[in-house]
Order: sequence, then C-alpha cells, then structure tokens
Amino acid sequence: MKEIFQGTITGTGSEIKVCLGFKPTFIRFYKETSIGMLVAEWSTLLNGLIKFSPQAVNEGGTDTYNIGFSTKVADVISQYDGDDETDGSNAYQDGNGNALPSGIRTSYGFTLGADSDLNIAGETVWFVAYR
Repeated sequence: MKEIFQGTITGTGSEIKVCLGFKPTFIRFYKETSIGMLVAEWSTLLNGLIKFSPQAVNEGGTDTYNIGFSTKVADVISQYDGDDETDGSNAYQDGNGNALPSGIRTSYGFTLGADSDLNIAGETVWFVAYR
C-alpha cells in the first residue's frame, strides 16, 4: 500500500520526531530562504539527505540565482518507530507543525536532526513523505 503525507515542521534547532502513522521511504523538504527555495530529498535508497540550495551569484553587476548542489549529509533524517512522548515539547510534532501533548504513545514517522539549513528555531519547513 502506498501512503503520502504532506505537512509542516516548526523548526527547533534540536532533534524533532515527526509522527505520521507510517515510516516513510522518501521525503522531499521545502524551505523558503531570503534568495529562494531550498529543496532537500531523503530516501532509504540514498541513506542520506541531499540539498539543492539557491545560491546568489553576482555576474557583471547583475545578481542571478543558481541552484547549488550539496553533497549527501548523513544522520540528519531517519525513520522513527514511535515512542512515549514525555514532556509536551516541540521535540514531538504531528506533521502539521504542532507539538504533541505529553503522556501519549506516538506513531511511526521520521526524525529530523539538528540541521543548520532545515531545522532553524521558529521557521517552517514544508514536506511531502511517501511510503
């Protein structure tokens, strides 16, 4: 069975567990920056996160924007097996950017680690997760 979930994450700067009800095998992230949209992809096949970042280039006095390629970043994203939420913090989110209340059993999903491009405190990241 194929499943798709689209949602948001509110950045914390620390690890976030995003509870979807399934463990995704592919996730695409979108984040607005001051010069364009950062796009990043993670999959179980890649076993890492690849970022496609907007880059400002000044050529002959004219600003242009190119897509820069970032090498694979390991250990930023992983599948999540569910757990007990203990403190009601933003460490556990529901896939719509909302913190889960303490004392509940969380469902399958993924973990977003502390990444300086995607997980910035207070900033929104959009994602589409597939299984």
